[in-house]
Amino acid sequence: MQIDFHHAVTYVLARLADFTHEDAAIIAYSAQYVDDAQNRGTIEFTTGKTFDHIASSHSVYDVKNDLRSSEDYQVWVPFHFLPGNNGDEADTGQDLPVDQRLLCQPDSPLATDMCRAAFETNLYRLGITTHVYADTWAHQRFSGVRNHINEAHDETHEAVIERIEAFAADIAGLGHGAVSGHPDQPFRVWSYRNCNGNEVTRSNPDIYIQACERIFELHVAYRGEGGTRQLQAQDRALLYDSLDYLIRQTAMFATSSGLTCSKLTSSLSKHLLNNRFKSSNTALRELGRGNTKPLGQRTGRIKLATSSYTESLSRPAIGSCFTTH
Repeated sequence: MQIDFHHAVTYVLARLADFTHEDAAIIAYSAQYVDDAQNRGTIEFTTGKTFDHIASSHSVYDVKNDLRSSEDYQVWVPFHFLPGNNGDEADTGQDLPVDQRLLCQPDSPLATDMCRAAFETNLYRLGITTHVYADTWAHQRFSGVRNHINEAHDETHEAVIERIEAFAADIAGLGHGAVSGHPDQPFRVWSYRNCNGNEVTRSNPDIYIQACERIFELHVAYRGEGGTRQLQAQDRALLYDSLDYLIRQTAMFATSSGLTCSKLTSSLSKHLLNNRFKSSNTALRELGRGNTKPLGQRTGRIKLATSSYTESLSRPAIGSCFTTH
């Protein structure tokens, strides 16, 4: 996923879960920060104390780090391709090949454990958790290590810059590099052949809306209301309609991904400011005490942006998973 989902949609879902504007902004900023933190090192303060800053992402052009296997396990696996363990609980599945267990899987038991661990922490941790949790949908069937299991063939025509980025990532054999940024684009409906030669068809809007539903439940559960509320049908429809509009725009005008982010931002801003979303227990304008800023407004280098939907899973809702906490 990109800034459109990690920042804007995260913010909208947090507001719908009844977080204030200020708290939702922290959650959204922290979620996007995972993709923006590309530098590491020790920060020295005038007091003599130090802070070791880690990197949770790298540019696709950062060949030095992208080709280091240590970065797979320090950056890509924990922050972007959370292992799904083949859908098994954390203490099972040892009889399966490691590369199979490392494949990212939406809403896996390990992802649920990660979400539960965030409940006793702060909003910054919740934002980071939201990022990793959301990526389990977008990055499903790929892993954060250099492995043949990530091999894929995608014949979809795309912009030159996307092909260059795909080539750079494909050389490193990382994640979904072989299919460019297609898994991260909420409007795209596409297909590819995996390492076994099997065709995989994906509807990102369907996948992303499912992520929206679960993230909303995660945020509600964090506030101590687990199992009591779900994203209302009207709100799912608003999110999906925004994506459907984007699909049509992309098909008609070959819109760049940068422009589609802008269009989704504008659409979500209108829905939010006109109080069209209904899942919140309180009017969104009241939650922000008149401070409901347009989603397109920048906060530092972070820009609030979009949304996303997959087929319903058989696993229980996040809220019901955490009702005892």
